[in-house]
Amino acid sequence: FCFPCRHFATQTTIKPGKHFGNRTFIEHGFRKWKDFTSLLKQHALSSGHKTASLAWQEYTKIKTNSSACVVDQLVSSHGAAIAENHSILKHFKVSILCASQGIAFRGACNKGNYIEILELVASTQPNLFNRLRSRYGHYTSHQYQNDLIHSAAEVLRESIVEEVRQAKYFSVLVDETKDVSKKEQLCLLLHYHRKGIIQERALGCFHIENLNAQSVSNLIIQEVQHLKFDVNYTVAQCYDAASVLSGHLTGVQTQIWEQIPHTIYVHCQAHKLNLVI
Repeated sequence: FCFPCRHFATQTTIKPGKHFGNRTFIEHGFRKWKDFTSLLKQHALSSGHKTASLAWQEYTKIKTNSSACVVDQLVSSHGAAIAENHSILKHFKVSILCASQGIAFRGACNKGNYIEILELVASTQPNLFNRLRSRYGHYTSHQYQNDLIHSAAEVLRESIVEEVRQAKYFSVLVDETKDVSKKEQLCLLLHYHRKGIIQERALGCFHIENLNAQSVSNLIIQEVQHLKFDVNYTVAQCYDAASVLSGHLTGVQTQIWEQIPHTIYVHCQAHKLNLVI
């Protein structure tokens, strides 16, 4: 048998002939020892044998050089992608840490907590370290930080919404405050029952142009419906003593009650304590 021809010959490289058409060196084995020398030389000079020998040599090179092996390259590339993704996850973890602890992400005269913590983590993570030192793709700009915050908030909000749907009944808590840009923000929270414990979760702060009772009540109903809750499952509403919110004639509590008659108004206990102090 001819080793390269037996293992690497193809139909296109085998030409018809007495010793090639019947695949002597491939299937049956050479037996005509009388013409041994001449026939072997003829076979060695054939294009089919040369092509098979080249294929054998290429295969040997690939096996001896693991970096050239396609399979090894795919495995190595897959492992590198996993390591790269793990380094990117550190961005999310640092974002969640800053958000959950109430730490400011950016600073006025320094890099900010987000980048400083990320660089601290990168000191023990080579992939993350190289990413932060690269010119592009380090994902630390303020736009990326905001995107991470919004993404984490969306996932958290979806979790809260699912818990409220399982609880079915809920109450709304609303208060108003101004942000640093002097814009009015309406804070919306929900109370609901889960596993024997009353849960209080904030759904967000919403900018509102007018603080009249009609605008506030419309925003509350709008946001509750936006989350695909049935407003008829609202059992209570809680505000402070401001007449716009708690007024019994034209306040928010009255306008909500007119749309959902079974909702009861409860004065905010935190504001009561504040008034006592």
